[in-house]
Amino acid sequence: MSSFLSLRIHIVKNGNIKTIQFKYNTLVSEACQIIRERETGANQGDGSEYGLFRPDEDIKKGTWLDPRRALEYYLLRAGDQLEYRKKIRPLRVKMLDESIKTVLVDDSHNVKDIIKSICERIGINNPDEFSLVVENLQAEERNKTGTLKKDKTSGLQERDRKKMETLRRKLHTDDDILWLNHDKSLREQGVPEDQILLLRKKLFFSDINVDTHDPVQLNLMYIQDHTCVINGTHKITLDEAIHLAAIRVQIQYGNHDETKHKKGFLEIKELLPVEYRKVRDIDRKIYAEHRKLMGLTELNGKLRYIQYCRQLKTYGVTFFLVKEKMKGKNKLVPRLLGITKECVMRVDEKTKEVIQEWPLTTVRRWAASPNSFTLDFGDYSENYYSVQTQEGEKISQLISQYIDLIMKNKAGGDRRVSETDEEATVVEDRIGPGKAMTLQNLGGGKESIDTDSIAVSGILRPGDPGKKGQVAATDAPDHLIMSGGIHIAHSGSMGQAPDMTSAVPNPQQAYITNIMTSIDDIERAKREMQHPADLPPLGDNNASRQWKEMMYDTSKHNIQSNLVASSTAACGIYINTPNANTDPNYLAIGTNVSQLTNNMMEFSKNLRMLTTLQPDGPDKDNLLNAANTLATACQDLLNAAKDGRANRSLQQNAINAMADAHKAVLGCLGDVEADSELQMKLLDQARLVAQAVGKLVGDCKEVARSCTDPELQQQVINASKDAAASSSQLVTCIKLLGPTLKSPLCQQQLMDAAKGVAVAVEGLVNTAQNSTDDQVILNNVSGSAEEAQKALDDLIAFIKQSPLTSQVDGRELSAEQILDASDRMFNAMGNTAEMVHQAKIIARATSSLVQGIKLEAETQNDSESQTKLLAAAKQLADATARMVEAARAAAQNPNDENCQLALQQTTEELRQAANNATTENMKGKMMSKLQENAKNATTAATQLLAASNGAEKSNDMGNKQGHEPLNDKEKEEETQVKVKDERGAWGNKVEYLLACIGLAVGLGNVWRFPYLCHKHGGGAFLIPYFICLVFEGLPLMYLEMAVGQFFRSGSINCWAKIHPMLKGIGIGSVAVSIMLCLYYVIVIARCFLYLFLSFTKDLPFTECAGNLTLAAAECCEKDKANYFWWNNVLKASTGIGDWDSFSWELVGCLVLAWVICYICVFKGVESSGKAVYFTATFPYVCLLILFFRGVTLPGAWIGVKEYITPKFDKLLLGSVWLDAATQIFFSLSLGFGALIAFASYVPYKNNVGRDAMIVALVNCGTSVFAGFVIYSILGFREHKGAGKVADVTSGSGLAFVAISEAVTEMKGAPVWACFFFIMLILLGLDSEFGTLEGAVTPLVIDMKLFGKVRKEIVSAGFAVGLCLLGLLFCSGVGEYLVGLFDSYAMNMPILLLALFECLAVGWVFGTDNMSKAIKDMQGSKPCVFFTICWKYISPGLLILIFCITFVQQMMKAPEYTVFLDCFGGKNQTDLISYPIGAQIIGWVLVIMAVAPVPIFMALNSNKGKGFAEFFIGSAKSVKKDREYDMEQLYYRPVEARTEKNENDETV
Repeated sequence: MSSFLSLRIHIVKNGNIKTIQFKYNTLVSEACQIIRERETGANQGDGSEYGLFRPDEDIKKGTWLDPRRALEYYLLRAGDQLEYRKKIRPLRVKMLDESIKTVLVDDSHNVKDIIKSICERIGINNPDEFSLVVENLQAEERNKTGTLKKDKTSGLQERDRKKMETLRRKLHTDDDILWLNHDKSLREQGVPEDQILLLRKKLFFSDINVDTHDPVQLNLMYIQDHTCVINGTHKITLDEAIHLAAIRVQIQYGNHDETKHKKGFLEIKELLPVEYRKVRDIDRKIYAEHRKLMGLTELNGKLRYIQYCRQLKTYGVTFFLVKEKMKGKNKLVPRLLGITKECVMRVDEKTKEVIQEWPLTTVRRWAASPNSFTLDFGDYSENYYSVQTQEGEKISQLISQYIDLIMKNKAGGDRRVSETDEEATVVEDRIGPGKAMTLQNLGGGKESIDTDSIAVSGILRPGDPGKKGQVAATDAPDHLIMSGGIHIAHSGSMGQAPDMTSAVPNPQQAYITNIMTSIDDIERAKREMQHPADLPPLGDNNASRQWKEMMYDTSKHNIQSNLVASSTAACGIYINTPNANTDPNYLAIGTNVSQLTNNMMEFSKNLRMLTTLQPDGPDKDNLLNAANTLATACQDLLNAAKDGRANRSLQQNAINAMADAHKAVLGCLGDVEADSELQMKLLDQARLVAQAVGKLVGDCKEVARSCTDPELQQQVINASKDAAASSSQLVTCIKLLGPTLKSPLCQQQLMDAAKGVAVAVEGLVNTAQNSTDDQVILNNVSGSAEEAQKALDDLIAFIKQSPLTSQVDGRELSAEQILDASDRMFNAMGNTAEMVHQAKIIARATSSLVQGIKLEAETQNDSESQTKLLAAAKQLADATARMVEAARAAAQNPNDENCQLALQQTTEELRQAANNATTENMKGKMMSKLQENAKNATTAATQLLAASNGAEKSNDMGNKQGHEPLNDKEKEEETQVKVKDERGAWGNKVEYLLACIGLAVGLGNVWRFPYLCHKHGGGAFLIPYFICLVFEGLPLMYLEMAVGQFFRSGSINCWAKIHPMLKGIGIGSVAVSIMLCLYYVIVIARCFLYLFLSFTKDLPFTECAGNLTLAAAECCEKDKANYFWWNNVLKASTGIGDWDSFSWELVGCLVLAWVICYICVFKGVESSGKAVYFTATFPYVCLLILFFRGVTLPGAWIGVKEYITPKFDKLLLGSVWLDAATQIFFSLSLGFGALIAFASYVPYKNNVGRDAMIVALVNCGTSVFAGFVIYSILGFREHKGAGKVADVTSGSGLAFVAISEAVTEMKGAPVWACFFFIMLILLGLDSEFGTLEGAVTPLVIDMKLFGKVRKEIVSAGFAVGLCLLGLLFCSGVGEYLVGLFDSYAMNMPILLLALFECLAVGWVFGTDNMSKAIKDMQGSKPCVFFTICWKYISPGLLILIFCITFVQQMMKAPEYTVFLDCFGGKNQTDLISYPIGAQIIGWVLVIMAVAPVPIFMALNSNKGKGFAEFFIGSAKSVKKDREYDMEQLYYRPVEARTEKNENDETV
C-alpha cells in the first residue's frame, strides 16, 4: 500500500481546489505549511490563523483537524476533500450596558475557552461564573401531536400552556434564557458570525469579593441588579425601593442640587418597579433620601447598590417556573424553583416568599427528563421532590456548575492545609437529623479533593444515626451517566456510611461502587436466565402461533443487538483501562461498565423469552450454557478492572472467553454474521500490525539503552509499553468484535482501537527522536514505524473493503468513479488538458466495470439475464471507444472548441450506458442497504430501551409521590434569532458630546461672529442672534440628531428610510461635505504655516524682509501685516485668471493637515472619539489664557466697548436679521450630514433633546466669549496705533492680519502667537474630520459604494484625493478659489438641503411619528414648540433666507478681494466681482450639490406619490399612502405591508 495520501484541498479564500499528495504520517500543521508553499492563494496572512477543516453537509458536524495530529489519525481516504480556511472568526459580544464589543476568536475552541478569552480582555477574573446568551429568541407555537382521545383536551392544554407562559414573563424567570453550552464550539451550536451574544453573569458565587477595585464586574453586576429591581425579579418594599432609587440618582446625577432636582426631573420608570411609580410625592421621598448621599462617588454608589441588593432574599437566585403536585390532591400547581450557590428552594410565585430550602450539601442526586426534574436527598429526607418542567436539563446543569465551583474552591482551600497534618480531610459534625453538618478538619486520607471530575458528591453524611454529635465522612458518589434521555448524577450507595477514617470521596470510590453493583446485577441476571419467562395464556390457534413466531424472532434479534453492544462496551473497558503510569478516566470506563451491565440484563430477559418459546433439547441447553459462560466472562472482566488499573492477563482471558461465548451463542441461534475464513484474515492483519509494532518497540529498546538521561530513558520505556499495549488491545478487540463486525458500533470501536495504535506509534517515534542523536538507531526506528503504519493502513483498508463491513462492490465503485470524473470533466470545459485527464480516469473505470459485468454474466444460469448483461457490456465498451477517440482528437487540437464539445457528448453517452448497465445491480444493492440500515435502526432502538431500563431504578418519582405520567407529547418550540445590525459606537457619552461641540465650534465662531456682532449693533445683535437660535438653529440641530439616532444610519439611508424619493437629500449633503473638506483644510494649513513662523524670537508678520524693490518696499510700509499675508504667505496673483505663482510652504502644511486629519478619523468614531478629548477641549484652554491676557492689555476696553455697546436702531435693518440667521445656521454645521452620522453611533436609548441643547448653547456661548478675546486684542492694536477697531473685517483678514499684527506688539509675542494659532488649528481640525466623517459614513455603510473595502482604506483614499485637489488652493489664486467656494457651494445648497430636511420630517415622516420615535429613544415626547418649528417656522425662515440670498446673487455677482501689489499707486488690495467664467463654475458647484434631490425624486416617484403630490398634497393624502415600521425603521407602502402580514399569518 502506498505511503502517500492524495487529498483535494479547497482553498476557501480564492475558491481553488487542488489535489496534493501527503505522507500518511504528515502532521496537520506540516500539511498546512505544504499547502501555503504550493498554493500562492493560501500564502496570505498569519499561518497560525489557518487550518484544515473537514466539511460535512451539516455545518455543525464539520470538524477542525488538530494541528498536533497526523493525517492518518483521521482515517482519511484518497480523494477526500478538506478545506484550508481561516480559523479566526469575529464574535460580537454585547455587554449589559448595551455596548457591543467585537473580538476575534478561534472557531475550533469551545465556548468555555472563548469566555475566558473575553473575560481576560475586559478585566473579569472569574470567567467560570459568566456565560453567553443568545438574545431575542421569539418562541413560536409548538406543534402538538397526540391520540384522538387526547385531542379532546387540547384546548385545556393550550390554555394551560399560555397561562404558564404569561406567568413566566410576568415573573421574569430564567426558563427562556438560551445559554450556550460551554463544552461545544460556536459552530457546533449554529452561532453565525453576525450573531450578537450577550455576556451575562450566570452563577453568583464569588460576587461578594467584587468591590471598587474591580470596576468592570462591578458595573456589570450593578446593571444586572438594577434590571432585576425594575422588572420585579427582586421583590422589595417601598422603603427599599426609595433607597435604591436614591442611590441610582446619586450615581446618575451626582450630589443633590435644589435648583435642578425638582418634581418632574426624574424618569421614575427608570428608578422604581411598576407598583411604586404612582405613589404620591414619590419624587420628594426619593430626593429626601438622595440628600443623605452627598459626596458618594459613582463607583462607591454602585458598590452600595449591589451590597443593598445582596441583602434581598431573591438575590443570586435563578428562578424556574415549574409545576408541583398539590398536597393531598392529584393536581399540579405553579411554583417557583430557585437555585443558589447554597441551596435549592421552593418559592411562592406571587410573593416570592421562600417556602422550603434544601442546602446543596443535602442533595444526594438528581434526575432530569424532557418533562420533569427530581431531587433525591438521601438520608436527609424520606421522599423525593419532583416537579413537572421542560427545563430539567437547565436546572441540572446549573446545580452541577455550582457544585463544580464549590469543589474547585474547596480543593483550593484544602491545598492550604498544614503539611504536618498530612491526612487532613473535610468531614461534618452532626447537629440534627434534618440539617446540614458543620465542617471541620479531621485526619483521614488525602490532602486535597480530586478535581478531575465534577461528579463528586458534595454531601456530608452522618455516621451512626443513633448518636448525636458524631462526625462522619461522605458516601461514595457515582459518575454522571447518560441513559435513555435521563441524566442520573451523584448517585451514591444506600448502605451504612463509612467510618470516619475513610478517605475523601473521589471518582475512584464511585467507580468501584459502580463495578460492584454491576457484578451483582450480572449475577442476578445469570440466575434469572435459568428460569422461564412468564407467558400469557396461549392456545394452539393461528394467532397464538403467529405471536410465538413473532416473539421468537424479536427475542433472537434483540439478543444479537445485546451481544453487539456488550462487545463494544467490553472493548471500551479494555481499551480505557490504563497502565500503572497513567491516571484512569473513570467517567469513560464507568460509562462502558453501565452499558455492559444494562445490555447483559436485557440479554437475560430476551434469552428467557427465547428459551421459553424454544423446545427442550441439546440446542437449548447449549444456548443456556453459552449464555452462562458469557455472563461469567463479563464478571471476570469487571473484576479485572475493579481498581481502574489494567490487569492485562486477566482482562485478555476474560475477553477471549467472551469472544468464544459470543460465537457459541450466535452458533446456537444459527445466525453467525461472518464466516471463519474472513475473521481469520482480519485477525492475521491485526497480528501483522502487532508484529510491526513489536519490531518498533525492539528498536526503541536500543534508544533506551543509548540514552544517558534517566528521565528520557523512562519516557521511552513508558511509550514502548503504551505502543505494545495498544497493538495487543487491537488484536484482542478484533477477536471479540469479529463475529459482529457488520454493526456500526463494532466498526466504530475497532476504528477507535486502530486510532489508539496510530497515536501510540506516533508518540513512541517522537519520544525516541527526542531521546537520542544516533542516526543509525533513528533510521531503524523510522523504518520500523513506516512498516507499522503500512500494516495499520492495510488493516484499515481490509476492514473497509472486506465483506465484513463493505456493502459496495466493484461495479458500484466503478460506476461512482465514472459519475465523479464526468462531472469534473463537464466543470473543466475550456481546459483541454484536464478534460483529457478525466477521460483517462473514466476509461479505466469503464474497463473495470465491463470486466465486472462479464464476470457476473458468467455466473448467471438464466440465458436471458446473461444475454442482457453481455449486451450492456458491449454497449458500454463501444461508448468507451467513442469517448477515447474524441479524447485523442481533443488532445491533438487543444484549442478546438468543437473537439471539446465532441468529447463532452461522447462522455454523456458513456455515462448513460454505465447507468443502464448498473441499474439492476444498484436496485439489489439498495435493497440490501435498506435491510442493513433497518437492522441497525432496530439495534439502536434496542440499546435505547436497555438504557431506559437501566435508568428506571433511578427515576422512581412516579412511585414516590404518586404523580400521573407526564405528557411527553408537547409542542416543539421553534425560535428565530433576530440579528441586529452592529455599527461602531462612541466609547462613552462624553466623546459624542465633545465631537458634536468640536464640529459646531469652528473658525467662524472666532473670526466671523465677533465681527458681525460689532457691525450690527454690538450687544443688540444678540437679540436677533438668540431668536434665530431658538426658532431655527436649535430645532434643526434637534431634528438632525434625532434622525441619526433613530434610523442608525448616515445621511443617505436616513432620508431613504423615510421615503426613497428623499435619498437625494443625503447625497447632496455628502457632496457639500466633500466640497467643504476640500477648501476648509487649506485654512488649517495656513494656520500651521503661521504657527511654524511663530517659532522665532522676532515674529516676521510685520517685517518687510527680502530683496524688495523700492516700489514694493514702499507698498509694504503702508501695511506690513497685510503685505506679508498676501505676498509672503499666499503668494497671491493679481486676479483669479493668473496662475503663475505657487506656495510650496503651503503644500507641506496642507499634507501635514491631511495626515493629522486622517489619523483622527481612520477608525471612524473609535479614533475620532479619542481625538476629541484633546482637539475639542484644548482650544478652550487657549481661549481662556488669551482672554485673561487680552483684557489685561492696555487699550483692551476700547475693543470690548466697540464689541458690546448696543445700538438698537440697527435692529430695524433687514440685513441684521439675515446675517444673524445665516450665522446661527452655519455655525451649528447644519445640513452637512455630519451631525446625523455622529448621532447614528450613540446608543438608541439616549436623551437626544438634552444633547442638542447642550451643543447649541456651548456653541453660542463660545462665540460670545471669543468676541471678548478678539476685540480686547484689537483694542490693544488700536491703542498701539496700528489701526482702528472699526476698520477690521472678518475672516482671514481678522486672524492672519489684524490679530497677528496685534500679537507682535505684546511682550512674549511668540508665545501668544503660538497659543492663538494652535487654537485656530484645533478648532479647524474638529470641524474638518467631523465633516469628513459625515461624508465617508454614508458612502461606506449606507450605499456600500466601495464593497467590502475597509473604512480605513476608504478614508485614506478620500484624504489623498482631496489633498491632491487641494493643491489648487496653494497657487496664487488659492484665496480667490476659497472665496468662490464659500460664496456658492457653502451658501444656497446648504439652505436648500436643510429646507428639504424640515419638509421630510414635518410633512412626509410626520411630526407625530417623529415625536413617537423621540419618545421611544428618550422616554418623553419633544416639546410642541419643536414640532411646530419643524413643520412651519423653520421651513419658513429657510425659504426667506434662501430667497433673499438668491435675489442678492442674481442682482449683483459675488465679489472677492484681489491683491494689487500697489501697482499704479493704488492700495494693496481691492474688491472686484468674479468674472463670468468663475460665476459659471460657482453655479455648477451649486447644481452638483442640489441636483441629487430632484433626480432621486423623479427616479423613485413610482414608489409613492408623484412629485407634486409628494410635497404639495395634504398631510392626509400622504399618511393614507404610507406607514412606518418603528422596529424595522424603514418606509414600506401599505400594500406591501398588508401582503407581508397576510403571508406571515398563512405561514
